[in-house]
Amino acid sequence: MLTLAIIIEKVNLKMMFDGDDGDYDDGGGGAYKNSSDDFVKDRNSDSRGVCGGGYDSDDDHIDNDDDKRMNDINNSFTVVIIVVAVILEAATAVELVVVVVVVVVVVVVVAAAVILDRMYLKVVMIKYQQGMHSQHVCSVAEWLARRTQDLEVAGSIPNHAMLQLPWKSSLP
Repeated sequence: MLTLAIIIEKVNLKMMFDGDDGDYDDGGGGAYKNSSDDFVKDRNSDSRGVCGGGYDSDDDHIDNDDDKRMNDINNSFTVVIIVVAVILEAATAVELVVVVVVVVVVVVVVAAAVILDRMYLKVVMIKYQQGMHSQHVCSVAEWLARRTQDLEVAGSIPNHAMLQLPWKSSLP
């Protein structure tokens, strides 16, 4: 029932954007001026042909690209609405709960990864400052020093004081 209502609304929107089926004088669409059946070839005349580019009787420029863009937007919007409506209509409550849970889990995992990465870098820098110069700690410290020198991204490290480390200038 919901899908049917959305399809009916799509037809109403399409009619609203497309105008009627004949005359240019009232904003509709067609290849002829004022339903006269005479094909308009002169682009500089008081009307336009199939390809457009002329002026209507009110001297307003008619732009085919704007009409096409509006139709593309209307069609894309309609497709999205119909897809969402079909999914919601076909889905049971359990399926919707599963989708919501999956989205929440993905967001939490990505946020945790970003937070843990920043905490790891901070711990490595503290170890380096305290004299723990293992190969792993030194390589991470060198990478971070080059990153801060090259990109100058103070916001990528939670503690901005970490950018002012004494070893930063001593690295090659």
